[in-house]
Amino acid sequence: MFEDENVIKMKKDQFVEAESVAYLVEDELKRKLAFANTCCLFAFKNYVEKNKYKYEPVTNINLFRVPMVVQKYGISDLYLGNARIDVRVSLDGKVFPIPKCHIKNSLAADFYVVFKGTKNPLKCEGIGYIKKEDLIFDSQDDEYYYISVAILNPLADLKAEINNFQKEPKTFYETEHRLSHENFGAFLDGELDEVKSLDLIEHLIECENCRAVFVEYSFLEDVLTAVQYYPDLKFKIENFIEEKEKVQEPVAELAEENASEPENIIEPEIVPVIVPDEEITEIVSGETSIEETPLEETVSEELSDEGIFVDEIETDNILT
Repeated sequence: MFEDENVIKMKKDQFVEAESVAYLVEDELKRKLAFANTCCLFAFKNYVEKNKYKYEPVTNINLFRVPMVVQKYGISDLYLGNARIDVRVSLDGKVFPIPKCHIKNSLAADFYVVFKGTKNPLKCEGIGYIKKEDLIFDSQDDEYYYISVAILNPLADLKAEINNFQKEPKTFYETEHRLSHENFGAFLDGELDEVKSLDLIEHLIECENCRAVFVEYSFLEDVLTAVQYYPDLKFKIENFIEEKEKVQEPVAELAEENASEPENIIEPEIVPVIVPDEEITEIVSGETSIEETPLEETVSEELSDEGIFVDEIETDNILT
């Protein structure tokens, strides 16, 4: 059966990852939407790779991986070159939602790409895309603007748009980077006020280096939270550490013992040379005659034993 080229299959590990991304979003409705958006994001990533875009899609240092960012701002970001894409899901195939905070603040993506689900949970269908300046809002509620999918451009046209897209990178002062890092913990704990939170997210959207640090910092916070709220996990970690220490202790003691004890040095065995009595008598009486062999002859004999023709070598040069 022929399948539309815009129907993209996710890998199973991507589906699991989408679940894990949405798992820590507290609000139930936003959690479901985050899961659907992340599935569509991975489908779009696969679509880009399948169609061999000029740029590799970046998905490992993205804000959609931080539950607090998804909870507050509904960001579902993917990067292609210097273009920021926000991937949205259309639940009914007719309209798609964009959080109002994207438009009211400086959080809007350069492009919005829209997918919808299919009967197969591992497949998503691409509907189209739109640039932020072309957005037209059909309706709204307290949190979202809704845009009709009828105004979307065909997804096949996006490749040329991305390849030709140019945007001047934003420059920052060192103090802005430092201030952002100082606010990481307060933001993730929900203790940073709204103005500073928006300033932080706007900075992270534009600054790749700070964004990478922030995502890693958030991951460590999630691990510590899991340890705090799940005693079984904490017990398993502590038990693992104890077992590891038990294995290391005998090794350390053995190393100390070996260091304190001198090494057993095996002395070479002295084998006495037994000389017959008659030879000793001759040596003592001075009757032994030792024939002196000229050094030149000795060298010649040794070289001959090695298969070297002495006649071809000047012996005087060897000796000197």
